Amino acid sequence: MRLKHTWLLGHRSFQRLYLTLWLMNTIAYGLMLLLYHYSGSVGLVDYRYAPVFWLPIPVASVLFFVAMRSGWSRRLKDPALAAPQMLFCIVMCALGYLLMPRVRGVFLMALPTLLLFGAFTLHPRTCRQIGGLALLVMAVTMAVSVKFNPESTSTQREIVMFLASLILLPVVTEMAGRLSAIRHQLRMQKKELKVALERNLMLARQDSLTLLPNRRHAQELLEHEERRARRQGLSICACLFDIDHFKRVNDTFGHAAGDAVLRLLAQQAMGTLRTSDVLARWGGEEFLLVMPETTLPEGLLVVQRLREHLDQDAVWAQQPHLRVTFSGGIAVHQLQETITDTLSRADVALYLAKKQGRNRTVPA
Repeated sequence: MRLKHTWLLGHRSFQRLYLTLWLMNTIAYGLMLLLYHYSGSVGLVDYRYAPVFWLPIPVASVLFFVAMRSGWSRRLKDPALAAPQMLFCIVMCALGYLLMPRVRGVFLMALPTLLLFGAFTLHPRTCRQIGGLALLVMAVTMAVSVKFNPESTSTQREIVMFLASLILLPVVTEMAGRLSAIRHQLRMQKKELKVALERNLMLARQDSLTLLPNRRHAQELLEHEERRARRQGLSICACLFDIDHFKRVNDTFGHAAGDAVLRLLAQQAMGTLRTSDVLARWGGEEFLLVMPETTLPEGLLVVQRLREHLDQDAVWAQQPHLRVTFSGGIAVHQLQETITDTLSRADVALYLAKKQGRNRTVPA
């Protein structure tokens, strides 16, 4: 999906959310400044106080935008700068309440909306703290208004205003806190769900015993490599091999010993094979080695190197009684055949390797 307004909001989802909230806040500031201009034109406010609002608000909005759009705010605990924006707005509301007594009710209306702003980004505790701070600031502002501007301020009216704030702001603060808590819980559940899905996907594609890709994942890899080989004309070398006399290991030493052999072989192989090679558990004691962009002679060398590594005494030093070998059949994928046909040829070659005495690799 093509994102809109990336020049303003960026490409990252979290950044777009923060800047969208900033944009809504900035639009609200713009409308309030227009309202201030209209109120001045009809004589409700004094134009002498215009610099108190017309200068700090645009400067603060630009600074908040630059900090978020540049990515600088990401290093902070509050990358949306919600708390600083809310504190700035509380100060502006307090100044408006103090300097414009004839329209001060507008600023009391703005505070509840301001507190809901934090519900989208802040921690519930922080939302409640800012709500408490807003109530304290307004109480101090009302007290200052009564003391230093008694000719335009009624003590009784300010008491009523404060009591109204005392009722309204805590309610809105609690609502914002609860919304923030729900958002926080949903975010945590989303993270847990993502981890669970990744774990389930890993279990669906990984053999739990050897930690190698399982047969299902190996088939997906083979199909992917087959399509790539057809597009680019590359070769794929596949080797099916299984452990010689594995049933004897289980019968003699128990299934736990057999599991130990499978794990050891997988661990040793992963340290020996090339980074481009993929080893998967095909089933039981059988493994599939997929070697992309590999010719038959190169594939035989890879398998021989693995065989020589497993033949070292050091590999079995801790469990010499479990020492085993393997037999394999190797085939190069032909462009005119399917990958299933390639594996069928490798399987036939594996049968021949066993028939010829085991502990060997037979090319198909």
